[in-house]
Amino acid sequence: MARNPFCVFSRKITSKEGESRTVLYARYWDYENEKILCTKSINELNFQLGDRSKKNIKSKNKAFAIAQEALDKGLISNFRDSEIISFESYARRIWDFDNSDYIRRRNQEKAGSITRIYADGQLKWLMREVFPYLPKDLKLAGFTVAMAERIKDRMLDEKKASSSINKVMQAIRTPLKEAYRIGILPADITDKILNIPVTHKKKGILTIAETLSLEKYLNNTTRKGDFERNQFLTIALAANTGMREGEIRALQPKDISILDEDTAIINIVHAYNDKDKLKSTKGKDTRQIACPILLAEELLEYSRTSYNDNPFIFYARIRKGVPVSAQMIERWFREALVAIGISLEEQKARNITFHSLRHGFATLARDAGCSADERKALIGHKSDSMMEHYTKETHEHLQEIQLRIEKRLPYDFL
Repeated sequence: MARNPFCVFSRKITSKEGESRTVLYARYWDYENEKILCTKSINELNFQLGDRSKKNIKSKNKAFAIAQEALDKGLISNFRDSEIISFESYARRIWDFDNSDYIRRRNQEKAGSITRIYADGQLKWLMREVFPYLPKDLKLAGFTVAMAERIKDRMLDEKKASSSINKVMQAIRTPLKEAYRIGILPADITDKILNIPVTHKKKGILTIAETLSLEKYLNNTTRKGDFERNQFLTIALAANTGMREGEIRALQPKDISILDEDTAIINIVHAYNDKDKLKSTKGKDTRQIACPILLAEELLEYSRTSYNDNPFIFYARIRKGVPVSAQMIERWFREALVAIGISLEEQKARNITFHSLRHGFATLARDAGCSADERKALIGHKSDSMMEHYTKETHEHLQEIQLRIEKRLPYDFL
């Protein structure tokens, strides 16, 4: 009597938000060699077979039909054996943003979990630091912990940054862990592929006097309403609010609210990068921050006078519908620093970049007496006890914090 080449079973899946649902899986067997070929989600198989509805299949009869069709159409044979598929081809498939089942599943579970820029970055790490140093056509099952250690040792010998080494280790671990999860690999070795302690080069910050000098120079050398005013506004916004460069690029007029003659609030709901375009913020959480009222008013005025059919306040001069580039913002910052007497050599020695303005704001908030929870909330780090729900009292609290900060870094550019 012929044995069924697969079985269907259910598994309860709980999302990070605590929501549970039951998902059906098919486990395929190799009876001849007495081992599991692979385990695949019925939803994934249904997607690969052409159903783009992303619905959760609940009927076991339908699940059996999908599992059989996947087998008949050769979808399972593509994953038949970890001794056939190469590590490189499988890892490339995992980090292929447009075609990866792994990325699609993660982003279905939580939108924006893996962005295109992150997936492309992981693949670039593998192409640069891993694939060239592995045996030719190394099979997926042949990748060992010792190979990861040799890659780590080589990068250490080459004086590569610890953060870069850890990114490479993560790019290796993910394909191996996913292969184990779906039954391609019989064992999970990823808990033995360890990171190394990260040694960050301390980010330099500007003094308050330098920040004020920078703002004054840019205010005096740009004219309100002109495109060049971007130079002053982007840098002033980062220095006075701690917003990330991607958050500044994503800023739209609808994100700014003038509550009264003294209070302006910015709703930070998006970030922008050139690959993923408009996306969620780094922590995937929205937040509100207070902004100097004069700065908020000029931002809104600037958006009206220089809008140019662009949804973003800081619009690109030539390309329609996109914000000013990150490279342009960084160039403005560096050139302005040179103009006030901080040379490129000094910038490099002090490790000062545009992101330093964010670090400077965090230091400013600390020196202004803001608590750790207040600082976390302001700059977009996780906080369990502040500003989870926005109310009138929250806005008053934000304004009170802003007044404390403005005592140390006055904003009076009319």
